[in-house]
Amino acid sequence: SKLERAQASKQHRDAKRAELLDARRRHSAPVVVSLLPLSDAAETAALWTGLLAAAGAGADSSSSGLCTVMANGRRRVRLTLLPPPVDRNDPLAIVDLAKAAEVLLLLLPGQEGSVAVDAAGVSALAILRAMGLSSTVAVVQSHCAAHNSSKQEAGQDDDCMGIDGDVTASAAAVAEGKGSSAELRRRSAAKKHAEKALQQHLAGDIKMVSGDNQQDMQQLLRTLADSMPQLPVWRRQRPYIMVQQASFVPSQPPPQQDHIPQQQQQQQLGGLRLTGYVRAQGLSA
Repeated sequence: SKLERAQASKQHRDAKRAELLDARRRHSAPVVVSLLPLSDAAETAALWTGLLAAAGAGADSSSSGLCTVMANGRRRVRLTLLPPPVDRNDPLAIVDLAKAAEVLLLLLPGQEGSVAVDAAGVSALAILRAMGLSSTVAVVQSHCAAHNSSKQEAGQDDDCMGIDGDVTASAAAVAEGKGSSAELRRRSAAKKHAEKALQQHLAGDIKMVSGDNQQDMQQLLRTLADSMPQLPVWRRQRPYIMVQQASFVPSQPPPQQDHIPQQQQQQQLGGLRLTGYVRAQGLSA
């Protein structure tokens, strides 16, 4: 009956809500977000510094590589940002990035005439497909040359019509409206260009966001905060640690023994101490 269907739907919603709350309680570790440019034309440094600035990270964090920041959406989430690999042509670097990432940011240039996915990007996507993709977000960059030129033209019109203040204000408003509409068209075309290039290598719907200005960076952080990472099955089946610090702790030297050579006695023994969060399943040591 209608009442039974409504009750079953409510039970399903309650169970789903309880499952999400339990997952949030268990996954107290920061979400690992890795950055992977798919083309040499992508401005990786601009996106990296923009994310750190939008998250309120200091200048010291931008030079240390791995960085943990706070993102605010419907909930507050800590994000550990991993810088892109130094050599995109190194398959082992792509494998390490894929094993550590819970959310993967794919950076693509979207301007007309640019190569959105080059040969190194195609190879990296093939490795990611073979290993199993985690949650993926595509970040599209489009240059601001058209926007800057429209601003310059608007400034020239204002200088020429500076006699009448009302005419100057109206001309500036019209120029600003034209510039904003032109930029919206440019950003939309950039997304379509990047999406068409990415669909040739990755099937399914992938979230596409812009990465041009500070507002885009803040929106990207909110998107990362509101989404729950989806990991491949083989990563959810066993516990693992992403090492953030490693140190060698020497053990106490054993008493000197005459029957053991002195060179062998001088070898330093100890333990390797690894610091990081236990992820996926629980780990008992």
